Amino acid sequence: MKNEVELEILRERVKELEKVLDGSPEMAFRFGLKKQLNSVFRVLLEREYLSKSSLETLMALHGANKDSYSHAAHNVLMWRLRKALSPHGIQVHTRSGFGYFITAEDKEKVKRIMSDG
Repeated sequence: MKNEVELEILRERVKELEKVLDGSPEMAFRFGLKKQLNSVFRVLLEREYLSKSSLETLMALHGANKDSYSHAAHNVLMWRLRKALSPHGIQVHTRSGFGYFITAEDKEKVKRIMSDG
């Protein structure tokens, strides 16, 4: 019985990860994001913070090798995301000790942009 419960928990987690990896093609198109950036953006929208370790996990899930998990690689990835979002007035912030985040106001902007069709 315990194994069945654990297996079901793992299946749900896999579904969550697949959702993140697949992202939203409409959102990717609307904001001009490639698959990896779209995944990072979706996580930022769904969570309060995205830690650097979570960012590394996303990078690995998109095929980045362990050697590319450097501070510089994080910075480049976040720079690309910030550059893509800035024309829409959306900012990605950094908070030391927590990670990256998008304000509630900017999350509302994203909802408005997506609902404007």
